[in-house]
Amino acid sequence: FGWPLEAQPELPWSEVVHVPWVFCFGSGHAAAWRSSQLVQGADLAPTLAAWWELSVPQGLWGKELLSLLESRDAQRRVLAPVRSAGQAWALRTPAWHLIDEQALGQAPLIPEDENWLPEPLPHVHLFRKPDDRWEINDVADRLPDLVARARHLAWHWQQLAPQSRWERLPPVPEELIYGVE
Repeated sequence: FGWPLEAQPELPWSEVVHVPWVFCFGSGHAAAWRSSQLVQGADLAPTLAAWWELSVPQGLWGKELLSLLESRDAQRRVLAPVRSAGQAWALRTPAWHLIDEQALGQAPLIPEDENWLPEPLPHVHLFRKPDDRWEINDVADRLPDLVARARHLAWHWQQLAPQSRWERLPPVPEELIYGVE
């Protein structure tokens, strides 16, 4: 699905990681219906389990997607983290796509922290979604507080992922979900 060879790591740009997911139902249910929901590969197991009416083990990151067919307005996922073959990683929300070329070693400070200062991060890229479809307008240097919040959230996700402790994930700030004016 677009990942380069391990010897040639590439940044997780949208065209590399944003692969369409297509459901085809024999009954024609939801035929030609498009959704802008964020989905990930981890959603496959819970979706198939729901289709076959099986129980899914607790602690999976994936979400069951069949309920999206029932309600087009349901926002199922507001956070989609992505790791590349190298150190780079990305965080996608309904309003933003953040790409960081470097691994997160420690928890980034956020604007509420006493020692936080906006600093230039040339290895970070931020794009408004869905408006900036081709990721041309990098606004990371103009929104350092938003970059700090996204990086902080990604750091928490990376810490909680090995233990599947999603309930401890801090809430996604509204400006990451809906954008800023």
